[in-house]
Amino acid sequence: MAVFQNNLLMGAASQAGGSVYSIDQSIRFNDDDSPKLQRTFSSAGTEETFTFSCWFKRGNTGAGLGDSSQGLAIFSGGSSGNNYGEIRIDSSGYGVQDSLHFYNINGGAFNMQLVTTRLFRDPSAWYHIVCVMDTTKAIASERMRIYVNGARETSFSTETYPSQNTASNYNTASEHGVGVSLGIRSFDGYFAEVQFLDGLALDSSYFGETNENGIWVPKEYSGSYGTNGFYIKGADASSLGADSSGNGNNFASSGLTSADQMADSPTNNHAVMNLLDTNTTPNWTASNGNLDISWNGANYTNHLFSTLAMPPTGKWYFEIKFVSDSNQVLLNQIMRIGLMRDDFNAAMVQTTYAGVNLTDSATDPEIYLVLGNAGNSCQLSGMGNSIYNVGGSISAGDVINFARDGTNLWVGKNGTYYNSGNPATGSNPSLSDLQLRSYRANMHFTGTSASLGTAVLHAFFGADKSIGSGTGFNNTVPTGFLALNTTNLGS
Repeated sequence: MAVFQNNLLMGAASQAGGSVYSIDQSIRFNDDDSPKLQRTFSSAGTEETFTFSCWFKRGNTGAGLGDSSQGLAIFSGGSSGNNYGEIRIDSSGYGVQDSLHFYNINGGAFNMQLVTTRLFRDPSAWYHIVCVMDTTKAIASERMRIYVNGARETSFSTETYPSQNTASNYNTASEHGVGVSLGIRSFDGYFAEVQFLDGLALDSSYFGETNENGIWVPKEYSGSYGTNGFYIKGADASSLGADSSGNGNNFASSGLTSADQMADSPTNNHAVMNLLDTNTTPNWTASNGNLDISWNGANYTNHLFSTLAMPPTGKWYFEIKFVSDSNQVLLNQIMRIGLMRDDFNAAMVQTTYAGVNLTDSATDPEIYLVLGNAGNSCQLSGMGNSIYNVGGSISAGDVINFARDGTNLWVGKNGTYYNSGNPATGSNPSLSDLQLRSYRANMHFTGTSASLGTAVLHAFFGADKSIGSGTGFNNTVPTGFLALNTTNLGS
């Protein structure tokens, strides 16, 4: 079951005004690559007054936050470690894990900061934040403000407001970063609609609105940006830091490539693998926006599911690529990929469904392909846990195709389906007895030894704009089949 901890299941629903503002892309930040967008302002702007707005979707979660052990930087500016400002998601060692921290440090000490009690840990949904500074205000609590998904935050674990007219280290003639702070803290996840307004203190209503379904959605900002203001939307894959404000305040990029322009966006949320729904002893490492999953051999079973599920009706398609196998994962046939019923979570299925009262008694809620190498044919486990060989073998670089239409499931390799199947015509499905329930993509490893090495998988849900001439898939998608995203799901 997918996790949604905020009020944003972004879809194609109409906005309050009737027209839909569509965001076609985001920029993926993978903290293993030390990604960053940086620019040094040539002159200072208004250091007392600014507005920062962006949409983001989390990647790595957990105490270590991947390589970003000091937190996930969203926006920063300043001249040194003793004089800078930052907006970030905190890590356990630097503040309250998964809280939003908006602060300024002067002379090595915090002279203004807000730390939310709200936590931002959901990797399945897009968040919208607006951070406002206006130290000219007479009322102290108006000098720093945070809006999340359209609502002003009022609950903070730390609340330190600056003295009136205090200058910050934001908007100074110094280096500023999106997705990085002082070159040491990198964001992990996705950014969209990153905007900075120099000299303006605006609330969230300038950047979003509540649609007729009560969901906070983006809207186009139509105001000015000020001298140092910028608007980064990643529309040009070859220049992800290009400024679309008209000011020409372009940001240089590092650790980012054209492949990091993704179709996953606040108005079309795509499935990723859900790191919050896994076993009590997980052995996963996620990267590249929770699409690359590395499993390290261990003597227990691990499951990992997609954030979005295929409903009982409609035609749905996704791919899982077998990237690498460092030590006999295929030889030992301990890797399984496929589907899991949406009403089951990882904790329920951790030990072969022990203690679980299945709704359909003898029916297995999991359908999977057991991967094997030469001499170990792939095996498909169907309903009721029957297993049969489908032949062939898997090697590094192979793509496994899954196409589901109601009770029928087609499984293939590199675009050729087992049993001479053809999802487009409905002929020869690999399985024809699926329950009419929702299913999520499932990665399942069942280890028997702690020395089984590392296997890497990459899930394709149609967001990779650099793949398949923009389709987001490696192989031709069968006619009529759709990717797992909120536009196609109608939510």
